[in-house]
Amino acid sequence: MTDKAARVEKLSAKLASARKNTENTVRLIAYHKKMLKIYRKKEAELEEKLEREQFADLYKAVRDKGCDISALNAAIEKGDFSAETTPKEMDTETEKPEDVPAAAAVHDNKSQEDKH
Repeated sequence: MTDKAARVEKLSAKLASARKNTENTVRLIAYHKKMLKIYRKKEAELEEKLEREQFADLYKAVRDKGCDISALNAAIEKGDFSAETTPKEMDTETEKPEDVPAAAAVHDNKSQEDKH
């Protein structure tokens, strides 16, 4: 064989290998697209189940204990609606939001008067 024939044969073998790799890659991409679709569907189903479970705990807490807005806000921030808190416990832990700005405004006025 001549050098040219050997190079042609070598290039033909590389081309056949590249085509085989391309076919395998296309097949793997199709498989992974299918698997991705399955996993996304499963993820959505699990998120929905989790949300239903969390809301079931929320509805149970509201039904059993009544509606305490501060307890609900705390539960929403934590993402846990199954916590056992009573309205009395929540009232002692939280301040009234309208009292805080008024106290801050009084403090600001006093500090400004002291400067003059």
